[in-house]
Amino acid sequence: MFLRDGVGFGILHEEQFVAGCSSFTLGGGKLEFEIETRRDFRERDLATAVGARMILHCLANDLVPCWDAHNPPSGGLAAKLGFVNPLAYRSFYVD
Repeated sequence: MFLRDGVGFGILHEEQFVAGCSSFTLGGGKLEFEIETRRDFRERDLATAVGARMILHCLANDLVPCWDAHNPPSGGLAAKLGFVNPLAYRSFYVD
């Protein structure tokens, strides 16, 4: 299903992906995405760049961009990308 409907954008450095944004879920005219940046490439606005590119893709394809910021740095990036009214929630991680 991802190969058919999914979308992603990345940044290459010396033939290695150092940041990327990909669709997580898609349905009902909405696309939720996730962003990951290699630890040694953080603090360079790469996440901002791939996130902005995904938002542009959504707007060009009549999709509502959605992003679930799950920690304070992610929330800051969400605000930087124009997402508003983030709501706090509790999550659990099971190892």
